[in-house]
Amino acid sequence: MALRRSISLNPSFASAYYSLGWTMSHDGTPTPDAIPLPQKARRLSPFDPIRYAFDLLESDLCFFSGDLENARRLARDAARDPNAHHQAQAIASWLLHATGAETEAHELAAEVRRKRPGYGFSDYCAAVPAKGLKRGTIEKHFRALGY
Repeated sequence: MALRRSISLNPSFASAYYSLGWTMSHDGTPTPDAIPLPQKARRLSPFDPIRYAFDLLESDLCFFSGDLENARRLARDAARDPNAHHQAQAIASWLLHATGAETEAHELAAEVRRKRPGYGFSDYCAAVPAKGLKRGTIEKHFRALGY
């Protein structure tokens, strides 16, 4: 795989670790195997302008691995990041909802709707290719938040 090759050629390339983790998260690879990848990206580039994406990826991976506490913490961190855009905040909102922080999730979803009226699950799907059970789980939480 090209991403593994890019890491072998430049082991300090934070975005490659993130991209490999993101790909593994969406290609059916067991998610626990990918958790160290966004962690490594954060260590390599702690002030990266897309740090919120590293946090969201790890939050997603933790959620689907059953680690709800870390998933919730990372979703909060991502949502608070000043660079997080509406799509990132929508992802954080469903993760917060899924991990039991329902009030916080609804508040964040309302903020997303203020920024992007009409934003919905189809917008999420256009950017993120979730499939199967993962897609169903995400859709359930998006719908519960009124997307």
